[in-house]
Amino acid sequence: MIGRRWRAALAAVAVAGGALTVLHAAPASAARITAADNDPENKLWDCATRRAPFGDLGQDVPRCFTFRYNLSAGGVTSAFLHLKIKPQGQQDTDTVNMAVASQPTTDCDWGKGGMSACVMVHVNIRGDGQSLNLNLLDIACNPNITSDAGKQAAVRAQLNTGVVHFMLQDDTALLAAELVLNEGPATVACGVSTNPANPVTGGTAAVPTTVPTTVVSAGAASVRAEKPAYTSSERITLVWSGFPGGSLTDWISIVAAGSADDKYTQWVYLEGKTQGQQVFNPMPPGTYEARGYFNWTAGGYNVRARSTFTVTGAASTAPATAPATAPRATTVVTALPPTVPPTPPPTTASAVIIPNDADAACLVGDVDNLGFGFAAGFDVFSGRSTPPHAYPWAPPTRDAPGTDRIMVGTKATRLVDGYAQNTQRSQNRPQAIVLRCVAPKGLRVTRVAAQLFIDDFQAPAFGSRFTATLNGKHWAQLEAVLNAVNQTGPIGKLVTVDLPTALQPLVLRSSAKLLIDDATSGVGDGYAIDFVRILLNPRPGGPRGELRGRVVDNRTKAPVAAAVIRVGTVESGTDATGAYGVGGLPAGLAIATASAPGYLPTTGTVDVITGQTSTLDLALEPAPTTTTTTTPPTTTAPPTTTTTNPPPTTPPPTTPPPTTPSTIPPTTPPARTLPRTTAPLSTTGAPTAPPTTRPAPTAPRPT
Repeated sequence: MIGRRWRAALAAVAVAGGALTVLHAAPASAARITAADNDPENKLWDCATRRAPFGDLGQDVPRCFTFRYNLSAGGVTSAFLHLKIKPQGQQDTDTVNMAVASQPTTDCDWGKGGMSACVMVHVNIRGDGQSLNLNLLDIACNPNITSDAGKQAAVRAQLNTGVVHFMLQDDTALLAAELVLNEGPATVACGVSTNPANPVTGGTAAVPTTVPTTVVSAGAASVRAEKPAYTSSERITLVWSGFPGGSLTDWISIVAAGSADDKYTQWVYLEGKTQGQQVFNPMPPGTYEARGYFNWTAGGYNVRARSTFTVTGAASTAPATAPATAPRATTVVTALPPTVPPTPPPTTASAVIIPNDADAACLVGDVDNLGFGFAAGFDVFSGRSTPPHAYPWAPPTRDAPGTDRIMVGTKATRLVDGYAQNTQRSQNRPQAIVLRCVAPKGLRVTRVAAQLFIDDFQAPAFGSRFTATLNGKHWAQLEAVLNAVNQTGPIGKLVTVDLPTALQPLVLRSSAKLLIDDATSGVGDGYAIDFVRILLNPRPGGPRGELRGRVVDNRTKAPVAAAVIRVGTVESGTDATGAYGVGGLPAGLAIATASAPGYLPTTGTVDVITGQTSTLDLALEPAPTTTTTTTPPTTTAPPTTTTTNPPPTTPPPTTPPPTTPSTIPPTTPPARTLPRTTAPLSTTGAPTAPPTTRPAPTAPRPT
C-alpha cells in the first residue's frame, strides 16, 4: 500500500520550444521532475530579460528554472530540490528564490520581479560546491535561512499548484535541476555539498536535452559586426550567439578578409558565455571578417562562424586614432600573429582582482569601467583615476539598473557637460541601484562601508548639488563626497564611504534603493556609476594609504598647533610645526576637515593611493572677533566698556588617547579612532541578458 505517495497520475512536463513536452513520467510511487530553463511564465528578478541557460558559466546573470507537474488528490507530502552547480566568481551571497502567491515577508521583495511574491529558500554558496540540496517542506533546515510559519505555508501552497518557478542568483552556474516529490527520507542534509549525487535518489540530476553537452555544429554559431560598415575612427562591435559555452577559451577575432584561418589581428576569449557582444578598437579602411572559434587549443583554427564587414576612410567628428584607454577587446598585434593566441592581458572585468578586505562583501554591477574595460595593470581598488574614455554610449541591458549608464539630475535645465549634452532625457533619467547584503549566519556586523566607482562628478566646477538617499533617507556622508569630488571629465575613481548605523538595516535585512540625483540646482552635470560594493566589517589589511600635510593660518601663514584633522572616522592632531599624519585610510577619495579653536573649520579633498603617502595642506581662516557693548545706567555705575575677545589659547586635549598605535612616525601626533558610528555593508546585484547594441562612441571630448 502506497498511502499518500503518488501513482502514475503524476507526470512531469516542461516548456520547450513553446510546446509542453513530457520530460519524465512519474513512477508508481513518486515523481522525479527535470526542470526547464526557458519557461516564459518565470518572471522572477530579470528572468524575463536576461536569464542564463543551463550550463552557462557567465557571472552576474540569473539562472531561472521551472517545474511543472500534474497533481493527484494526495497532494505534496515531501519535496526535495537537487541542483547540480558550478560556482563562479563571488558566489558568497548567492540566493535561491521561489515564486509564491503572496508575500509573507519583505526579505525577497527585491527578487520577485514580475511575479506576485517570492521566498528565499537558500543563501550563500561555497566555492567548492558541486550540488545544492533543499528540503522545501522544511526550509529552516538551511542554516542560513530564517524561516517562519508564513514562509513555509507559502512554499507548501505553491508546491500544491503543480507549477513552481525558481531563480538562482547570480554567480553560480546551474548545470541541471531536479525536484523529487513524495519520495525519500523525511529529512536530508540541506545546503551545499561537494558530492554531486542527489541524497534522495542516489543519482544526479539529468541534464535537459536543450542544454549543449558537447561541441555544437558550426552552423549553430554566428558572429557578425553590429552594422555592415564603420568609419576608420569608430570602434567595432561584434555580436555572437550559439557558442557552446562549455569552454572558457571559445574566442572571436577580426582579420582582413581573405586571410588564412590561423591569422587574426584583434581577438578576445568569450569566457564561457554562449552569446553576447564585444567592442574592438577601430581598424584602417578595408574589408574584414569576424570569425568565431571553439575551445582553444583543442579546437585549433577551425573557423566555426564568420561574416564580413567594411571600414571606410570617411571623415568623422572624432580623430581617426585608437582610443586613449584599452577597450573591452584586447589588441594583440598589428601584423600577423604568432601561431598560438597569447593569454590576454587583464583588460576586462573578469581579470579584475577583488580584494579580500572584509568579513563579507556584496557587489552590485560589473567591474568593467562602464563597459570600456581597464588598461592592463590598472588596479581598480588602488584609488587612482582612470584615463578619459569615450562617450556617449548606449546603456547595456545586461548591467544592473543604475550602473554603466549616463544619468542627469531630474530637474536639469542647463546642460553644462558633455554627458548631459549628448544624451536624451528618455535614456539619462536617474535610476536607483538596489543594495542588499545578507550577513552570513553567525557573523556579527559591527561596521558597514560602501565602495563606489564613480565617473564624471563635477559639483565644484558646475555648482550641481547631488543627493544620495536609501529608500528616501539621506546618506549624508556619501552626499558630502559626491559634492566635493571634481573629476574634470569622463574618468572614474573609487570612493569609500561608511554607512550610518541608522541606515544599515535597510541593506542588511531587506533591500534598499540607492538613488543619486540632483533635483534642486537645475544644473545638467551628467554622471555614472560603474559598481557598488558593500563591505561588512572592513578589515585593516585592505587597500590603504597615508595622508600627511600642514595646517597654517590663512592670513599669517604661521603653523597652527593642536588643530584636529578628521578623515572619515579617524582623527589626528597637528604638532608645533602644524604637521599632521593619518595612516590606514581606505584607498580612494578622502575628505579631510581641519578645525582649531579661534578658527573656522575648512575641508579639502585628496586621492589616497594604496601603499603611498598623499599630501594635503590646509589653511584655516581666523574666526571673526566678538565685540561686546555694555551701556551703563545714568547713575554712578561704571562707564560703558567695549572688549574684544582674542582667540583663546590652545586648550588641553579633551579626547582620550588612541586605542591603536599610529602608523605615522613619532614626529606627528598619534592618530585616534573615533567611536564607530556605522556598520559594514554588503550588496548583491546581477546584470541582465546580453547587452543591446552599444553604438561606437565618439572620441573623448572634455566634458
